[in-house]
Amino acid sequence: MNAISLSQVSKSFGPVQAVRGLDLTIAAGQAVARGSSAPCCRAARSPTA
Repeated sequence: MNAISLSQVSKSFGPVQAVRGLDLTIAAGQAVARGSSAPCCRAARSPTA
């Protein structure tokens, strides 16, 4: 059984399409962590990257 299921999620910021066609399924009892210390995330926020 799925606790959360998303399909074809999109997010835009004005003319910039940040997310297109995201599918996400999280099973019941599955642990999910969110963090922003990954190098890709730091670079995306950096104005000089």
